[in-house]
Amino acid sequence: MRTKFPAILFFLFLFGMGVLEAYLPDTDISAAERRHLAKAPALSTDTLLSGDYMTDMETYLLDQFPGRNLFRCMKANFDLKLLQKEDTDGYYLIENSIYKRPAPIKENNILLCADYFDRIMRTYFPDTRGHYIVIPEKSYYAALSSKNPTLADRDILSTQEKALSLPEAPTLTSIDLYSQLSVSDFYRTDSHWRQECLPHAAQYILDGLLKDQEGYIRENASPYREVLLSDAFYGGLSAASGLKPAPDKLITLTNERTESAVVYDYETKKNFSVYQPEKLSSPDPYDIYLGGAKALLEIRVPHPQSGRELVLFRDSFGSSIAPLLLEEYDVIYVVDLRYITVSNAMQYISPAPDCDVLFLYSTATLSGGGIRLESLDG
Repeated sequence: MRTKFPAILFFLFLFGMGVLEAYLPDTDISAAERRHLAKAPALSTDTLLSGDYMTDMETYLLDQFPGRNLFRCMKANFDLKLLQKEDTDGYYLIENSIYKRPAPIKENNILLCADYFDRIMRTYFPDTRGHYIVIPEKSYYAALSSKNPTLADRDILSTQEKALSLPEAPTLTSIDLYSQLSVSDFYRTDSHWRQECLPHAAQYILDGLLKDQEGYIRENASPYREVLLSDAFYGGLSAASGLKPAPDKLITLTNERTESAVVYDYETKKNFSVYQPEKLSSPDPYDIYLGGAKALLEIRVPHPQSGRELVLFRDSFGSSIAPLLLEEYDVIYVVDLRYITVSNAMQYISPAPDCDVLFLYSTATLSGGGIRLESLDG
């Protein structure tokens, strides 16, 4: 009987899970994984004969399995702690911080982006010299700070460094912000940088953009006030891996400039503030910065001081740094080339002829092929 008891328990467990899955309502969105879950596939002769039905049904059953998030967390900890694996599905922990092994760098994609940025400058900003910033993945800084780098660390360093400098172009100048950052500037559970750690980075960017301009005098930024919006933030790396180390804090930096600034969304035709605390309840709380993924925004300070304008081409890293650039810019146009082509964007905005232009992208975006490239001939 003793030998049968575990088998009986296992059978009852599987039976119970099957009953729960059959009777519990399907979940549309996984808050932990930040994605839509699969729906029950429609049965037809075509899908059954092609095998698509069984494939889709397997995906559906896995997505809607009762206690899915608990089992994901158990699996991740089992891999790292009991099996002592180096990673769990590409994710790993160092000192209570989650990292993801970067995908191989696709140099051709980076070359295409560099050429596209150059053509944007020649087409729309012929009298302006643009600047660009490339942000390495968080794992780059972990490998850089390692006292005993492994082969995997060396591989991360060598591959990421391939993407840090774009091919030389007469229209673009690099601002090597990556040398000013460290692993502590990033969230433990997310791939993004922490805004409360960015004032020095913002000042470095402003110096790079404005140091050669007449009348620019470097001054200390207006003091920022830290506002704690959440002390229980679990970011995208936690969502994807199932790992749950100590949570991060979500903090915004405010001063007179950020508090008075008005953001206009060209898609929704609505105004809002640079920080949106209501987004804390969204699938990705990082959306508190500029409302998250937005194709085209205009940030304007109602009482101009410098008369300067900036066109910022960015990915999600730009959401939290853009408000800090208001220290020197009265108007910032924020363009996300992942969601809108530059030709469409330029139909809506009219930056000043002497505006500054900055391309700020992570290596993951440049290499991953997410930017909407287009021909700008003619």
